[in-house]
Amino acid sequence: IEHRLTWGGDYSMTRQEGIRSGTVPPFGETFPNRAFPNTDYTLAGAFIQDEISLMGGDLTLFPALRFDAYDLSPEADPLYAYPVAGSSDSQISPKFGAMWWFTENLGGFFNAAMGFKAPAPSQVNNGFSNPAFGYVSMPNPNLRPETSQTIEGGLRVRDLDLAGGRWSAGVTAF
Repeated sequence: IEHRLTWGGDYSMTRQEGIRSGTVPPFGETFPNRAFPNTDYTLAGAFIQDEISLMGGDLTLFPALRFDAYDLSPEADPLYAYPVAGSSDSQISPKFGAMWWFTENLGGFFNAAMGFKAPAPSQVNNGFSNPAFGYVSMPNPNLRPETSQTIEGGLRVRDLDLAGGRWSAGVTAF
């Protein structure tokens, strides 16, 4: 049995600011205004994955875990015309994969995983309107993180001598 442990993480902190101003506002608007509130946005994640090789490398297992967290913290501002909404959440997402080479050239694989995606500040608190021209972009203060579950499997062919070259191919269903 051989193991290859992979781990890592990511972290970002962003401050989103913007003001709409100028000398002459478009008809139906006043300056200054904001299309979104000033917002601090933090994303963090960490993962660990093991690659376990068995049966002389014919079978490989890939168990993994990922932790994701975010914090969206807007500031109330009289120049922003809509109520502001903050949100934060976190999730642990497991993953498991397997690759089994039935022969030297033909193998099958399987993956099952969960996913997590935090909403961006612009998806939650972006709001703008110009009634004179009939358009409105409404904020979505109830937007929550996206989550997913996925299963995929397939067959792979590797290192085939064909037509004077080495060929590999795969078929996947998900």
